[in-house]
Amino acid sequence: RLRALYEQGKSGSGEFLELVAEMRTERQALSSGHFDSVLKSIRELLDYAAPRKVRLGIENRYHYLEFPSPDELEILLSMGGEDTIGFVLDVGHAYTLDRLGFYPFQEWLERFSTRIIGTHLHDVVGLADHFAPGLGEIDFELVGRYLPGVANRTCEFQAFNNYEQVKAGLKYLFDHHCVNIIH
Repeated sequence: RLRALYEQGKSGSGEFLELVAEMRTERQALSSGHFDSVLKSIRELLDYAAPRKVRLGIENRYHYLEFPSPDELEILLSMGGEDTIGFVLDVGHAYTLDRLGFYPFQEWLERFSTRIIGTHLHDVVGLADHFAPGLGEIDFELVGRYLPGVANRTCEFQAFNNYEQVKAGLKYLFDHHCVNIIH
């Protein structure tokens, strides 16, 4: 319902804002027990991964009720050092949740740039993601300022992007300092 209101241009309406408030309340009520399960799972994964020299990556999600929020991500990242657990920034997910009124896009970048170990790069049109960069609304110049040089880059473009759009999207990422090399 929230996404439909957004697509109808009603993101500032009372109905939209009321639904955002309801969803925040619902997430808060449901999250504590579920987040405890996430913590338990991450502990188990860290115990398994550490002796194998495997670093875990925690991705921000597309749907508001999914984990983690920025505050939850901070807790998860504190469970290990930079060599054992990091952040995989999905720019489309972050942008979409910002448009829906939940977490500011730039917050993910500012708070967690030093822990970004990977990123999923794609553009967003409205609330639809996985467009080639340059076709949508994401400020990739901003993204490029925060991405550590060592972070893995993954381009997540759906099949609806044609060859020319993908090619132009890669150049767009290069021009906006999100990737260093184009082959």
